[in-house]
Amino acid sequence: AIARRPEVKVVARVNSGENAGHTVFGETGHKYDFHLCPSGLLTPGKVNMIGPECVMDPVSFMEREVSQLVRTGVSYKERLFIGNVHLVCPHHKLLDLIGSWDAPNRSTLQGMGPVHASKASRRGLRLHPPFNR
Repeated sequence: AIARRPEVKVVARVNSGENAGHTVFGETGHKYDFHLCPSGLLTPGKVNMIGPECVMDPVSFMEREVSQLVRTGVSYKERLFIGNVHLVCPHHKLLDLIGSWDAPNRSTLQGMGPVHASKASRRGLRLHPPFNR
């Protein structure tokens, strides 16, 4: 993987959200299913960033991705930086479900379409305001 190359210092996810993913195998052969986490987290010494143009369901992120790192003892707290991402909220997932009644295979039901609509209209919630007061 490119993240393991010595000249690479930073690995970043710069846009979109958790609807797609990638499978990465650590040095011990452990399988990780990442959706937002940059794969550089599995390489010691690399800085990893999730950029402000990404969208994130913070509950899903902790349950699906961060929990894998915790379970396997991967050090991430000093190497993972999360930008002012747009938050996927429960109503985005509900709108996604309602919008897929007629075409059930059209959506992952992760709220991606509705959260990107909120993002484009500048009406969505972002990560920084709730945590920087």
